[in-house]
Amino acid sequence: MDYGVINETLMFDACETRKCVNVTITDDLVDEQKELFTYTLTRTPSLDPRIELDPIDGTVEIIDSDVVGLAVTSYTISESDEVVEVCINAVGTTSSCPSTESFHVTLSTSDQTA
Repeated sequence: MDYGVINETLMFDACETRKCVNVTITDDLVDEQKELFTYTLTRTPSLDPRIELDPIDGTVEIIDSDVVGLAVTSYTISESDEVVEVCINAVGTTSSCPSTESFHVTLSTSDQTA
């Protein structure tokens, strides 16, 4: 969960038209899909019955800011080795889990002989 939990009563003074609440967003350093959370306005027992308020929901969408990169290594081998294992490393801001999402890349060879 990349956001803080809020349960706060808002008081509007006479003629006041706007109230704001800060919800803390956490940058967790893991690549992931967007996250959504809702916030709900509900009637308090002391709310004047002349004020109309059905439960009202709003939504906040958190777009992930973490980036996954790919790292490659160059190899020098002898023909007698017969096989080279080429490894690609996924790297991100956290080494234990660069991405919570699966992804595909294509690896292909091409002739670079002079």
